[in-house]
Amino acid sequence: MSQVRGKTPDFAARIALNKKRFGDVPSSCLGELKDVKEIQFPEVYKQYCVKGNDLVYKKIANVEEAAERIAYIYIHAIDEMVGNSDYEWHHDPASIIARYQTGDWAFYGIYLEGDLISVVSMFINRGQKYMQWVWGAVDPQYRGKGAWVHVGQYLDSVVEASGAQMGKVWCATTHCLSQRTAESAGYDLIALNHGGEFLGGSDGKYYRQNVAYYSKLYGDGAKHVQPDETMVLTPKTEKLFRLLKELNKAEEAAEAI
Repeated sequence: MSQVRGKTPDFAARIALNKKRFGDVPSSCLGELKDVKEIQFPEVYKQYCVKGNDLVYKKIANVEEAAERIAYIYIHAIDEMVGNSDYEWHHDPASIIARYQTGDWAFYGIYLEGDLISVVSMFINRGQKYMQWVWGAVDPQYRGKGAWVHVGQYLDSVVEASGAQMGKVWCATTHCLSQRTAESAGYDLIALNHGGEFLGGSDGKYYRQNVAYYSKLYGDGAKHVQPDETMVLTPKTEKLFRLLKELNKAEEAAEAI
């Protein structure tokens, strides 16, 4: 049986091609790697009065001392972390301290009369230059005090001051509070993931929750983005892109009124 052979590869051309980026990305959108900022967890202090409650928002400075209280809030507010190793460590003080000591995790708290009543865990992805809001919780005894009225505005200021190029958050769909929080911070809806998160519980049961994904570009991240017109999309992804763009623009216009 004869064998059909292709042309001899042009290795010089292949090497030259491999040095290029995926597709035709214009030089006008390129940034300098040497100018990329290191991401840090900033100290951001805010005060708000809600429903007559004087609330203080700040980074939890001594996580080693606060770990028991942080774990208590998560245990009593979010049972659905059980069974997911990416999240269940929030229920264990020693694991909270260990994650904090990596330098990639921090905790921001809301205080009422000096007491920690709410907490948000934040994660830095240093490779992708983004900061993620991970889990926010309010001690059930303090619900109704207005702790989350300004949390979106506050976390937006945290990410902006961090040097991150992007902020990300996924939001539950069993209620719309976290979605409203992300939208109040100017985050764009980027996806609705059917069954996107594995959530369990202390009763030994689990399910996959449908979740909404949001993101926002900051600083140099907003300057060095692939232009929309250079994207090569299938009809389905193009339709989704245009729909999301229209939705997010409509939201921005409504907020401006």
